Amino acid sequence: FPVTIRIERSITQESTEAQTYGHFFEYLAIGANAKDKTVTDLPRSSKGEKTAVQKRIEAQAAKVKNMFTPGHELYIGLQIKSVQVPLEGKVGHLTVNGTADVIAIEDETGDEVLIDLKCTEDAFNTRSPYGWGHPIVDQDLVQQVLYTNLYGQMTGKMPKARLIVAVAVSGSVSVSDLDAVLDAVAVAVIPSDSVSEAE
Repeated sequence: FPVTIRIERSITQESTEAQTYGHFFEYLAIGANAKDKTVTDLPRSSKGEKTAVQKRIEAQAAKVKNMFTPGHELYIGLQIKSVQVPLEGKVGHLTVNGTADVIAIEDETGDEVLIDLKCTEDAFNTRSPYGWGHPIVDQDLVQQVLYTNLYGQMTGKMPKARLIVAVAVSGSVSVSDLDAVLDAVAVAVIPSDSVSEAE
């Protein structure tokens, strides 16, 4: 008979500098952070002023916030329904948890859209396998696949998926429609028995 194993985090570790920047970006863009990770400000310079990094992140977050503001020129047709949504489901026989950054409603269709927010200073980085300079089809999208699947298990309907990457170059923001990519990746990453549970 199947055995259910639940893995709980019992050891916490300090966030890296990059993770702290990401938490700050999320807080500014959507007004919340995942549990126990709230970052409302960053350390100031020795003169007590905002650093260049903080100013960049604030500008990126403001742009993303405008993307969810109906009537704004940057509005992308998605209205935020909820933020930092706890997720739980099964991958095989394992119970898995996560937190979706944003669940939005698409104006045109009324469909739910799970959105993952990312912030980067270097949109052209190909020095590591995780750099944003790689084509989206070559990115590590395991988190997006997993979270989309968990949300589908919880609600009984698979959401659409979007990845919003705020980049430092001219303060631009990239929105990737992940539905086709996730469909292709989901088959390879999520066991077929857990995919069928969500349908």
